Amino acid sequence: QAWTDKMTPNFKNMWAALDIKYDDFIRTTEERHEKAIQKIFTKLYEKGEIYKGSYEGHYCVPCESFWTESQMLEGNKCPDCGRETKVVKEESYFFRLSKYQDRLMDLFQNTDFVMPESRKNEMIKNFLEPGLEDLSVTRTSFDWGIKVPFDEKHIIYVWVDALCNYITALGYEGDDDTNYKKFWPADVHLVAKEIVRFHTIIWPALLMALDIPVPKRVFGHGWILFADDKMSKSKGNTINPFEMFEKYGADALRWYLLYVSPPWTPLRFDEDGLKEIMSKFIGTLKNTYNFFTLYANTDGLNPNDFFVEYKDRPELDRWILSKFNNLKKEIEENLEIFEVNKSIRRMTEFLNDDLSNWYIRRSRRRFWGTELTEDKKSVYNTTYEVLRDFCKMIAPFSPY
Repeated sequence: QAWTDKMTPNFKNMWAALDIKYDDFIRTTEERHEKAIQKIFTKLYEKGEIYKGSYEGHYCVPCESFWTESQMLEGNKCPDCGRETKVVKEESYFFRLSKYQDRLMDLFQNTDFVMPESRKNEMIKNFLEPGLEDLSVTRTSFDWGIKVPFDEKHIIYVWVDALCNYITALGYEGDDDTNYKKFWPADVHLVAKEIVRFHTIIWPALLMALDIPVPKRVFGHGWILFADDKMSKSKGNTINPFEMFEKYGADALRWYLLYVSPPWTPLRFDEDGLKEIMSKFIGTLKNTYNFFTLYANTDGLNPNDFFVEYKDRPELDRWILSKFNNLKKEIEENLEIFEVNKSIRRMTEFLNDDLSNWYIRRSRRRFWGTELTEDKKSVYNTTYEVLRDFCKMIAPFSPY
C-alpha cells in the first residue's frame, strides 16, 4: 500500500504534463471499488459461475499468470514473456471460463470486437482453438487485496478485481450507477498487445456471466521499441517522458508517437525523427498561419466581411475546398478502423503539398493591395475556412 501510495502521484503528474484531463481517478484500493468487487464476486458465486477447487500448474511470477502444459514454451517457459515458470499448487476459487468457449468464438468470428486482425487471429489460434480451461480467480499465498466476503482466507485475484474496475468506476454495484447506465458498454478499450488476452477472453466472459454487454471493441496496440528492443522498465532501456515533454512539449511528442507507425505495429522511438517530423509540420503550419494573419490585409475585418458563396468562388478556391472536404471524409474513415498514423500523414501531406505549396503559393498575389475585391474576399474566405477547420481536425491529436 505504501508503495502504491508513492507511485500514484507519478501517474497524476504524467497526465498533467501531457495535458490529459480525466473526469474521475479511481484506485482499486478505494472502498467504493472494494465493496463493488465483493458484490460482483458473490453474485458470480451464487449464480454458479464461480466454484471452489484446487489448482496445480505452471505459474509465471512476473506475468502473474497460470499456464497449461499445452500453452508452455519449450523448457516450461511462459508463452507471454519467455521467462521460466514454477509449479504451484493451492486451493482456489475458479471461474467457469470454459463455459463461454462457443460464445467467445462467435464474438471473435462474427463481429469486429477485436482489432487489428492479427490480434484476433492470435487469440483464436493460441487460446480459443486449443480450448479454454476454467480460471483460478483467488489466491491464498498473500493477503493484500480484496477478501472473498464469504471465505476471507481467499483474496480476489486481478482478473476479477482489476478488469471489473472499468464498470466499478462508473458506479456499477455502487451507490450511484448513473454513469454506468450512460457510458456502458464502452466504445473501445485501447490496450497493449500483451494484455489483449485478458481483455478479449477473460473480460468478456466475466461480463457474459454477469449478463452485462461486452465492450463494442478492443484494440491491441504495439510496443514502443528503443534500439530495436521492447521498451521496458525492467530492462532499463526507457526514455524519461518528462524530459521529452520539457524539450519538445507534450503535443509534439504526442503527434510524433501517433505519426510514426500504425498503432498495431512496434513503434521505434527515434528522437531525431521526432525533431524532423515536428519541424516540417509545425513549421509549415506556422508559416501558413502567419501568412494569413500577418501578410493578408485583414485588419478590422471579421469572417462575415469577406464571406463569398461557394458557387461564386474562383476555380482554384473551389479546388482546395474540394480537396479538404475529401480529406475530412478520409480521416473519418481512417479513424473508424484506427488508422491514426495514416490520418496524420494525410493531414501533413495536405498541409505541405496542397495548401501551402500549391494553393497559397498560387494565391499569394491575390492577397495584396488595399482594395477588398470579390477575388480577395474569396481567397480570404477560403484560406480562413481551411485553416480554421484544419486546426479543428488536428485537435484530437494535438489539442493545444
